Amino acid sequence: MLTNILLISFLLFVSGCSILAALQNLSRRPYLTILDVQKLLRQVTSADVVQLLDSRFEDATCLVLSRDRFQEAQRLRLHEFREYLSRMSHNASVLLTWANTEIWRETKFMPGMPDRERYIDLSRRLISAAIEFRLYALFALFRINIWMIFRTHPWMPFSSARIASLREIGGIKFYASYQHLREAVGDLCLAYGEDFYEDMMSVI
Repeated sequence: MLTNILLISFLLFVSGCSILAALQNLSRRPYLTILDVQKLLRQVTSADVVQLLDSRFEDATCLVLSRDRFQEAQRLRLHEFREYLSRMSHNASVLLTWANTEIWRETKFMPGMPDRERYIDLSRRLISAAIEFRLYALFALFRINIWMIFRTHPWMPFSSARIASLREIGGIKFYASYQHLREAVGDLCLAYGEDFYEDMMSVI
């Protein structure tokens, strides 16, 4: 019975994501410049995300709170982490479009420009990093949604959700993947100048 519920939930989630992705693909801008990107990114406070993934905090609160109170606290933290992860996934999508725009500009729109190979190489690195993090975010968000249904209510027989376990999913480590993304963004921004680098990195 539980297996069927999980399977149906997964299929509904995948179908919903596919429909949403198709709608977003139809409505999004096909090209984004670095100036466009700065207007579309959503603010992320890295220190807050690190704290949410800190197993020491979860262990400490689990010891002092009752099961019901701990699950209530975890539900709130899951909401918070889901919000941050949604922003980060959105940012990765925007950055992916920007990187594709850079390659399009250097290969089709304005081929033969100075430093062409440099921009192409930096953009490809950003594409790889953005895709990896988007993949992590997809699986993490799915797991969070399942947990919020089955592992944050006192009347459910399952153990409480542990957010720290989201630090790695499917072989993709959150910290390493997001750091890889930040580094790729920073390197491409530096090709435009220090001002662009500072503005971009302060958001993501």
